[in-house]
Amino acid sequence: AIAIPQYQNYTIRAKVTEGLSMADAAKLAVADTYSSAPNTATANFGFTSTATTNVTSIAITALTNAPIKPAKQGASDGGILITYAAAIGAAGITIGLNPGSGLVAGGLPAGALTAGLPIVWGCDSNGTNYAYVPANCRN
Repeated sequence: AIAIPQYQNYTIRAKVTEGLSMADAAKLAVADTYSSAPNTATANFGFTSTATTNVTSIAITALTNAPIKPAKQGASDGGILITYAAAIGAAGITIGLNPGSGLVAGGLPAGALTAGLPIVWGCDSNGTNYAYVPANCRN
C-alpha cells in the first residue's frame, strides 16, 4: 500500500525528465544561434520538436536585438518552454528554461544574455505538481 504511490511518483518524475532531456537540443540551438550572432533578432534556431507520449511541445522564444532580463516560463530571449501531456499522470505541468548570464536565483539568471559571457540556465515550473519537477525548478 505504501510502495504503489511512491512508484507512481517515480514514474511521473521519469517522464518529466524526458522533456528536460529533449530540451538539451533546444538549449544547444539557442547557444549556437546566440554565439554566432549575438544581439541580432532571430526566431530561426534550426530546432523543431516532435511530440511524444509524454511531451506535447518544446518551444523557443525568439531573440530580440537587445536581450531583455530573463523572465519565467521560458519568456526570456531564447527561453524554452516544455509542455507536458496529460498522459504523464500529472496534468498541467510546464517547465521554463531561462537563459542569461550571472548567478541563477529563483529560477532566473541575474542578467540578460550577454556576448562574451557564458550562458547559464535557470529553471522554473508553473507552480503545479512540485513533487514531480527537479528541485531547482520548484520556484
